[in-house]
Amino acid sequence: MCFALTVSLTTDPAELDSLLIDLSLSQKSKQLVKSLLSAGDGWKLRIANNPRGELGHKGNNMKVNMNKNNRLRQITQMENTAGNNPLPEAASRSATAGTAGSSSGNRR
Repeated sequence: MCFALTVSLTTDPAELDSLLIDLSLSQKSKQLVKSLLSAGDGWKLRIANNPRGELGHKGNNMKVNMNKNNRLRQITQMENTAGNNPLPEAASRSATAGTAGSSSGNRR
């Protein structure tokens, strides 16, 4: 199927070689294959022109996302630690709202 897809995309031998290299790189990236199958011609040409570069971009994006997730995790842990809440007024408002909501449920 991959070869049939590649042949249907292009007839230029150089572009065909690039796509075959790209398909060999696809063993490392399922997202790359998904992009090839679903994206327009611009994306296909971009991958065909520089498959290793696109794989490098994917690696950089993964690092950036990992750093963002780590930073968010640190901030969340600081908020959850007693006494380290950066917004104490927000915590007191939410605590007050919780007690008001529980007393209203006891009406008959």
